[in-house]
Amino acid sequence: SSPAVRCVDTVVPLAIARGGTVAIDERLGEGNGRLATELVRDLLATGADVALCSHGDVIPEVLEALGFAPHRCAKGSTWILDGTAATYLPPLA
Repeated sequence: SSPAVRCVDTVVPLAIARGGTVAIDERLGEGNGRLATELVRDLLATGADVALCSHGDVIPEVLEALGFAPHRCAKGSTWILDGTAATYLPPLA
């Protein structure tokens, strides 16, 4: 998760439900699109299932760098990446 409280608060329930933990990573913080892209590329290469929480300026930059066209990126939305495809899920009501 980005170190922003709102990001951490977003992923804590998922971590608890899945029996995992939340790791804070500055590379997911606001303004860190290039660093976040490197992190996401590394994670995709491992094939591991991970959930990341970042920001509206970072997510489109990462998606574009990975070759995906982020046609929308609403606050609270989700992107699922599997290395070859990106699926957009709109925010829950």
